[in-house]
Amino acid sequence: MTDKRPVEKTPSNPLDFLEHRLVINAPWQIAEATKEGIVRWWPRITLCGLVLVLPALHLFLPLMEFGVSFGGAADSARFGYAQVCLAIQLALMLISVPGMFARKPWAWLAAFYALLFGLLVGLLGATIADRPIAQTFVASLLLLHFGLLYLLFQVRARFRPTRSGSASSSGGHPTTRP
Repeated sequence: MTDKRPVEKTPSNPLDFLEHRLVINAPWQIAEATKEGIVRWWPRITLCGLVLVLPALHLFLPLMEFGVSFGGAADSARFGYAQVCLAIQLALMLISVPGMFARKPWAWLAAFYALLFGLLVGLLGATIADRPIAQTFVASLLLLHFGLLYLLFQVRARFRPTRSGSASSSGGHPTTRP
């Protein structure tokens, strides 16, 4: 007995593959009105998160570095890598905010890479954490980033450039002809 189902083409691009898995074949879809709300509020929530996280990092990173220094050279090196990845993540989040307000495709990509660096920070933190409370915090951080990745891919279509002759496709300026 042969199967008559159409053969699905596997996406070759990693972003298209993730979109295929997180949007097209997702177990549930987000409503269009909710997607619009996510797109509208994402940059505002990012700004609030940055305002809350930056002062805390300024206070806690030196304290954590002091504590990690007792763990040996390997823990100190991993913590240094985590600090660099965290700085890159925060910079990408900050860079993406103005473009997210304007719904630019590069802003979506910056937010995507910020989430990837956030996952990397969580994985590096998981290798350093040796207390159950720290492991629980790192696990919740990783789950949060996976959830945000799902939401980001659900709204990816809202950041694609339009192909019509509108002002958004011509660089922001409408074309006038006599």
